[in-house]
Formats: sequence, structure tokens, C-alpha cells
Amino acid sequence: GERLILEPLGDDEARELIDRALGAPLDAEARELVVRHAEGNPFFVEEVLSDLLDRELLALSNGRWALGEGALTIPDSVQGVLAARIDLLDPSAKDALLSAAVIGRSFSTAGLAALVGSAAEVRTLVERGFVRPTEPELVFKHALTREVAYGALPKAERARRHAAYADWLQGEDASDGVASKLAYHYAEAVEPAIADLAWRDRDQDAARLRASALRWVRRAA
Repeated sequence: GERLILEPLGDDEARELIDRALGAPLDAEARELVVRHAEGNPFFVEEVLSDLLDRELLALSNGRWALGEGALTIPDSVQGVLAARIDLLDPSAKDALLSAAVIGRSFSTAGLAALVGSAAEVRTLVERGFVRPTEPELVFKHALTREVAYGALPKAERARRHAAYADWLQGEDASDGVASKLAYHYAEAVEPAIADLAWRDRDQDAARLRASALRWVRRAA
């Protein structure tokens, strides 16, 4: 297959992308700040703008965007910007996002509700630009968003959520069609490096999950 190499955006292209993304011109000071941080990465441009809007540091007046009042700091990496934006979510929306990340790049509202009790926060996650609705599931807008959200969960909690999702999924559909998903989630639930911490004083749960992991890995194979 062909290999396509995408060059970084030039400064003029980045400036044009900024104005298009905001729907109105951004003042020179703020625009150069974004251009300097994004270093030609269009995803970084989008996330920096979203971060500034989330923190209400951009104000629209007379058809132009400008920096508002307040201390202005922008993380030096797109991962840092994503982590900062995730931390700005209210606790229930943040928990929903982290749980969705455990499920995978795409997830269903039913699967999310199985982990957090409700899929009500999906609307907030869509509005903030973390995920987008597709059919039949929702999907993280960018793989890196899912990666950063997943990394925000302590490893032991990650394992427990993998187990909870696998148990729910097995109850919903235990066909060979989902064998690879069940194998993945059960295996992550009992990953040796963290299993002792995740299932401390819960030996029966750990044994059940190990057996489930082995069973579904064999079926997936």
C-alpha cells in the first residue's frame, strides 16, 4: 500500500485552521500563542482551543475572539492538554469518560451504563468533543484521547472495571462473535502485575476471573 506522510501545518495554515475552528477571527496575541504551542499539529490546535474555551479564557466580542482575564498556562504536549481538559470535567462526567476508555475506542451507552449506572453523561462528553456519536456505538474522537483517559485510572481500578464490563458483556452476549472482547477484558482484569492489588482479600473473585480469562482466550483462539 501507499505510505502517506503528513507534513506539519505551516504557521499560515495553522492560523487559518484556528479561525475556521472558532468560526470567527482570533486576536493576534492569542492566535500566535496557539500556533506556537501546537507546532503544526492540527489535533493539538483543536485541543488547545477547546482547553481555552473550557476554561472560559476566550471571549467573543464584536465578531472576534480575544483572551479574557485570568492566568494563562498551556501544557507543552497534546497529552498534557487532554489531561487538563479531562480534569476540568465534573466528577460524574469524568468517571464516565474513564469508564468508556476501559471499554475501548468505541462503546455503547448500555455498556457505559453497566459501569457507571447511567449513560446520561454521554451528552456532556459529546458536547466537549471527547467522543462522537456513530451507529451503533459512540467512538472516541481520537485514539490519543482514549489513551490519556485510560491512563488516568489507577491500574487496580482499571482491572476491576475490565472485570465488571466483561461480566456484563458475557451476560448480554456470550457468542463466539464477542469472544475476543471477553478474552481481552478478562485477561486485563487478572493481569499478573496488578492482580494481587486489584483483588486483595477477594481470592474467589480472582480465581473466577482467571478461569473466565482462560476460557475466553481459548475460545477466541
